[in-house]
Amino acid sequence: MSELVSRTTRGLFRYLMTGSTVGAIGAAFQDELFAPDPDSTYEDSSVRRTTTQEYLEAIDWTDINQVSRALRVFERLIQGFEPQYTSKLLNSLRRDGYTVIESTAKVVLKERGRPVDDKDDLPALVRSAQQALGLHPPSKAPGPDGSDAIKKILGSVSGIAIGLAELCNRGYGTGHGPATAPVGLGPRHAHLAVNAAFTWCRLMLATLADRRLPGARN
Repeated sequence: MSELVSRTTRGLFRYLMTGSTVGAIGAAFQDELFAPDPDSTYEDSSVRRTTTQEYLEAIDWTDINQVSRALRVFERLIQGFEPQYTSKLLNSLRRDGYTVIESTAKVVLKERGRPVDDKDDLPALVRSAQQALGLHPPSKAPGPDGSDAIKKILGSVSGIAIGLAELCNRGYGTGHGPATAPVGLGPRHAHLAVNAAFTWCRLMLATLADRRLPGARN
């Protein structure tokens, strides 16, 4: 079975971890139940990169469950990084067949045993993934998730993903090969897009990991 995240992408992530700390790196991986590979022979002048690689080598990159947890680690550790530092990593993930939101939606659907239609556009994937977790606004979920207040928030969160798809489709993204460079975009737009995507992805992955979710894996 082929690896779901390429060595190139993992290397870019390892390089980014120079901007993190050994403590933060260890905590992020350990919180997702990963332990470093004691047999790793990787050598680097940076203890942070070495630590990262020891954890990366312990992950089975063909296992969708482990990869979904690893993506949560990626998301957590690059949160707050300036877009100019994360762009190469995100572009590499796209070349692996991922987009930040699209890949999260597909992980959710696969983990919940739902079909994934490669022909679905992003809004359809977002809707299906939220339905799979009982997070789609019309869903009747028990507890706080079914309250009017949470439904209002979820409606706004759904709009985040759809708005990002529209922004990309209008030529402001990197995935559609516009003939000319977009004008008028600044760092504030990049911050808005990245942070909005992370908000949606964090909610979905945290809900997926919730052991109280009906049908969740123990």
